[in-house]
Amino acid sequence: MPLQTNKYKLYLYLFFFIFLTSIFNFQILDNYQEKFSLKKIYIYGLSNNEKQNIEIELNKLKNTNIFKLKEDKIIEILKKFNFLENIYVNKVIPSKIKIYLKKTVIVGKTLRNGEYFYIGKNGKFIKSNQLNETNYIPLVFGEFR
Repeated sequence: MPLQTNKYKLYLYLFFFIFLTSIFNFQILDNYQEKFSLKKIYIYGLSNNEKQNIEIELNKLKNTNIFKLKEDKIIEILKKFNFLENIYVNKVIPSKIKIYLKKTVIVGKTLRNGEYFYIGKNGKFIKSNQLNETNYIPLVFGEFR
């Protein structure tokens, strides 16, 4: 006659076995941290030269945990670029971020303190080295905000 074992006792032993084998395996923890670190940043809606300037700033965020990375931090970095009007950030959970950007319309060009600035529709002054505008736009003179 076979020995009867209590099925709850069997579940308890199985639980302890899984718990004890995983708690002492530190490689599992390292694998999860590596899996969820930011590896790729995709930027849509801009030309290649403008993308490169933005990617240089955003590469500082690589290899950080994607769950700890807040969208506000990414938007704060992107606010440095005055030629951006609309910003949409989308996290793709394993290790990617997709950023959709819209460039503002250039209204004019002005000279302030010996340096050329573009005037955007968003009301910000854009340094001439941030954009490659070859269109004919009006030149604005005077003191204004």
